[in-house]
Amino acid sequence: MLLDLATSVAAVNALIAKHPLLPAEEVVPSAHGVSVHLYGGHADFEAWREALGIAPEDVLFRVRGNGGTSMSADAEFSGVTIALLGYGDPLPETPAALKAVA
Repeated sequence: MLLDLATSVAAVNALIAKHPLLPAEEVVPSAHGVSVHLYGGHADFEAWREALGIAPEDVLFRVRGNGGTSMSADAEFSGVTIALLGYGDPLPETPAALKAVA
């Protein structure tokens, strides 16, 4: 039911109010939380990571088949789980250097 999305949609509205300049190619509210898919690279993911207060060591990195990376992390915001998934080029160094790339 559409009503099942109310809490997630309210969290998206709160994100817009608090962080209106965050990059947002794809934001999907569901009954289970909000998924944010970022295709603009490491800098876009880093902006969200910082805004949601996610520690760098809580980010999971994967090397994709094309040599690029995917980054994922979850956070709570306004009582809703926000699942971040970002895509980027290969990192020049270890994932700890992500902040330097951004």
